[in-house]
Amino acid sequence: MLRIVVLIALGALVLPLVLSIFSVAKAAADRACVVYVTAYDANAAGFRTSFDLFAPGGPGWECRAVSTGGGDTLIAEMGLLPAAPRQFPQPSPEERGA
Repeated sequence: MLRIVVLIALGALVLPLVLSIFSVAKAAADRACVVYVTAYDANAAGFRTSFDLFAPGGPGWECRAVSTGGGDTLIAEMGLLPAAPRQFPQPSPEERGA
């Protein structure tokens, strides 16, 4: 019985930490994704961030541009703890779809 109580207490200590880390990472991914979508897809209607454990670049956050038709395009893989994008080269008009 004591082991069960200890496991429940340990879970109660760890769960808020995990939820807090997830919340901070999601907010950082959203902010970084806005920058990526603005720079690389001028015609996007919005953006979507998601965490993927089995992404091609390894586990981490993905940034997708959402078109007006509802389709989405992968713009960036941002890693486990996304940060503000570093200065990146400006895309040519052909790359932006203009």
